[in-house]
Amino acid sequence: MKINFPLRLQKNMKDEKITKNSIKSIIKCDCCESDTFLVYKNSIDKEKEKNQENEKKEIEKFLKKHPILSYVIASDKEGRTYLRGTFFDIPVTKKIYLPETFDGNQRIIVKAKCVCCNNEVVLYDSFLDGYDAIIENVLKENTNEDCGFEAISDIPQKINVQIYNYETFEEFKENTELKNIEDYYNGYGAIKITLINPQNNRRNIILNEETR
Repeated sequence: MKINFPLRLQKNMKDEKITKNSIKSIIKCDCCESDTFLVYKNSIDKEKEKNQENEKKEIEKFLKKHPILSYVIASDKEGRTYLRGTFFDIPVTKKIYLPETFDGNQRIIVKAKCVCCNNEVVLYDSFLDGYDAIIENVLKENTNEDCGFEAISDIPQKINVQIYNYETFEEFKENTELKNIEDYYNGYGAIKITLINPQNNRRNIILNEETR
């Protein structure tokens, strides 16, 4: 299986390691080669975040009762969003209505600033990176200027990024009709970002995101 970092981050890879379905690497600055950063995450609407967590729990409950079902998110005539399960294309009567503020497209951005030269690296942008973003073509360009950011730590950190891919390039092409290897690398299945405190080697997972 071909696995690599998304194109934007390939120049920032250091000491990469490949497993069966993932690749992980320490991040370095492509300007000065430093591997120590201050890390920031965009401000998330807390109410939407809470609603999304509730929605995920409802989906999990639903699938425990009907483990063979696939499901879709749909809307009724009144515009209310609900979860509808299907079993071999036979509709299931139960519908799970989601919170009115449900928003499956809440944007998540994680970026890092080099402590030596202030060069910035966008580690993850949910509107640009990962399977769904590539397939749905959510956003054509990086426009995060209007996103407010909060520092995750005041202490400079080392960053370990792990990218997961669950299908081969051939399977990706067949399932998506996208033929470029760049789309395959950018359309990965999951990402985990771990901060490493250089003073005590303590690790902190700040993002563990399925992208499909």
